Amino acid sequence: MTLQHAGVHLRTPLFVVLGHEGCGAVKAALDAKFHGTGDRSRIEALIQTILPTLERADPGLTPDEQLHAAVEANARFTMRQIPDTPESEGAGGRGRHAARRSRGRDGDRTGAFPRAGF
Repeated sequence: MTLQHAGVHLRTPLFVVLGHEGCGAVKAALDAKFHGTGDRSRIEALIQTILPTLERADPGLTPDEQLHAAVEANARFTMRQIPDTPESEGAGGRGRHAARRSRGRDGDRTGAFPRAGF
């Protein structure tokens, strides 16, 4: 199910944006940013949507630290985009949908929020 369908047709009031540790798509985007790597067309399209979230990626961090920070940045960026989608605007204006983010570990399907007040 897409976010658009959930928002418009199901009137979903809350979206939870999950970013998981070790995300392969975010790692591929970091590799593209720092090493100029590319990938096949559909994966490359996904990488291109993630790259803007890596503006502040610190090349001085270890690869694990970079990935951790990039997963967090991607989840925050995605969360900020939801209220600005045409579907959200058309469904009653900005603020119609609430978004919350969470970060889980690989294999963790609980989606528990690491801290409150975000």
